[in-house]
Amino acid sequence: MKNCLLDNFQTLTSSMDKGELWENSVFRWLIEKYEFDSIRYWRTSAGNEVDFVIHGGAEPIAIEAKFSNTQNKTGRYKVFTEAYPDIPIQFFWMHPLTEEFFRRMR
Repeated sequence: MKNCLLDNFQTLTSSMDKGELWENSVFRWLIEKYEFDSIRYWRTSAGNEVDFVIHGGAEPIAIEAKFSNTQNKTGRYKVFTEAYPDIPIQFFWMHPLTEEFFRRMR
């Protein structure tokens, strides 16, 4: 909707806001699967962040949404994993689109 209003009809892979669009898509999927109030965002004052921390299931999970799997740098989440060693981080990416994508989205 936003891109329609801005008259921005670039392909998704060339769009400047593809990461934000993908993160929004993941959020929409999460609110269909979990209670809205169980979805959190984690950020430190130093700027370390994790897109989603879910406390609605049997075990809490953290989810980082990146458009491309080449952006998944696990070292960036060291502060989170040290603070919360019992919460695993999952990466959700769209590109390249593989069968693994559909397994993650169940």
